Amino acid sequence: MAAAESFLQATVFMQQNELDFLIIGAQEGGTTALHEILATHPQIQMAIGKERTFFDRDDGDWDQFADEVFEKDRPAGVLIGKATPQYISAPGVAPRIRAMFPDVRLIAILRNPVARTFSHYRMCVRRGMLDDNFDAHVDRWLNREELIRARELPHEDANEADCCVVWSEYSRMLDRYLAVFPKESLLVVLTEDLEGHPDETISKIMTHLGLDPAWRSEIAHQKFHVGGDKKKVSLPPVLKALPGVKTSLRWFFSRLPPKLAYMYQMWNIVPSKSDGAEQYPEAFRKLQAHFSSEGRDLQERFGITPNW
Repeated sequence: MAAAESFLQATVFMQQNELDFLIIGAQEGGTTALHEILATHPQIQMAIGKERTFFDRDDGDWDQFADEVFEKDRPAGVLIGKATPQYISAPGVAPRIRAMFPDVRLIAILRNPVARTFSHYRMCVRRGMLDDNFDAHVDRWLNREELIRARELPHEDANEADCCVVWSEYSRMLDRYLAVFPKESLLVVLTEDLEGHPDETISKIMTHLGLDPAWRSEIAHQKFHVGGDKKKVSLPPVLKALPGVKTSLRWFFSRLPPKLAYMYQMWNIVPSKSDGAEQYPEAFRKLQAHFSSEGRDLQERFGITPNW
């Protein structure tokens, strides 16, 4: 009897820590909006702490991680999901996901790669990782040797300033998933469609997850993220230069509830009035040339036609 009870408890535990679907990216592409929308579905439980990663390392304990990011109670029929935009670009992640959860459903939400690159650049400027010289940075990012090097960098904060372009090379990154997952496991949707046609886009996602495609979210038309390269409140450079100040700030924000930390970060952004195209026409032209095959590749692989 004791052995049977132990087996039953272990089975329930594994079911509670199952992962039904995973939003793998892309960063600055609308994963926050999609996370918030899906969290309102009565048959979906989204993880706490959207940005926390697991599959980018070899030595993690999934059960311990799951206990930290998922609610303990899981009603029957509820799907467990997580959004981690770093996963689309991190080398080695796809095989680890496949090995642990071979039947997991994957979702990638992709934004115009030039717009995503510029948005990523503005975030790096806002965080003090890059200076305000987009033309020079684009020339550096598009250097052949730099592209090769950046494509193999792990997805870490320290590498963000070097990866604004390569983390927009969607077809290359998604090929890592197609190499280990059946194509039907991966749904690709477009940021522009989620913004312009949210009901139709969410319906596709519901179908992919095996839920009612007629479900609609009351927050689907909300805007969740604003772009900009400046902060409303920022420490003076003289204070930032003091030993331990940046580390202390990172520690402080890491201890805040994820929702509160995110709300503060969004409040502290000064919205930009420009998408960058008029300010940096030559850099945008170079980026458009670099990403010229992305739309065609996505059409061939997934049957979607971006208007990029």
